[in-house]
Amino acid sequence: MKVILVEDVKALGKKGEMVNVSDGYARNMLFPKKLALEASAKNINDLKLKKAHDEKVAKEQLADARAFAEELAKMEKICPHFHLSLQSGCDATLARMNRKYTTEEYENACSILRKNFTHPAITTDVIVGFPGETEEEFEETRKFLEEIDLYEMHVFKYSIRKGTKAADMKPQINDQIKAKRSNVLLEMSKQHQKEFETKQLGMVKEVLIEEKMHGKDHYYTGHTKEYIKVALYSEELLENKIVKVKLRQILDDGYVLAEC
Repeated sequence: MKVILVEDVKALGKKGEMVNVSDGYARNMLFPKKLALEASAKNINDLKLKKAHDEKVAKEQLADARAFAEELAKMEKICPHFHLSLQSGCDATLARMNRKYTTEEYENACSILRKNFTHPAITTDVIVGFPGETEEEFEETRKFLEEIDLYEMHVFKYSIRKGTKAADMKPQINDQIKAKRSNVLLEMSKQHQKEFETKQLGMVKEVLIEEKMHGKDHYYTGHTKEYIKVALYSEELLENKIVKVKLRQILDDGYVLAEC
């Protein structure tokens, strides 16, 4: 998938192409209207917003953030999948990371999206083992993530990068502790993903069919607007088409089985 700026929407290609939109215009309330006009002009079917929550909006313009989400929700071409990078669920750790937001502001952003979209899929990035992260701080992160209940978490173990302030911070966390904390969050992510997808079973969804499934005749794979990975049996040629399907069963290989 391509990452583009709003001003480049008009240059996009074929109908049905799904793209990421960068968050550079998130603080500009003219952004939703401009995006809608550009997308309609090129007849693009779906747009996926990479980040709907701007840090400055959260801190100084919460009302504008709500209005921004309301505008997005009116647009048929916006997919309800939002990747809001968290990094840590502990405010003390966020401060050491020099992040300009708090867990409360992050939770507000999720609440705004959930108020304006039906079952939005919210995903995030989390770093474990950042210098100075105590067991108590990690437990704060774990509890926060458990309560906020995101669709999926991308978990990364902190690694030293020479020349950064964090490289000189003390204490550095050893690899065994990083691995243990990473495994805890990865297991949580799997559980939350399964719970989210289970709630979608029986629902009719639009799916962008992307390609044939490797090693299985007449099976195709694609994604719903929530970015749920779908496997679909069809004897018709469906690549690059958008079809309506009913979600039936969660498979062991990470797909949700669907039928037309």
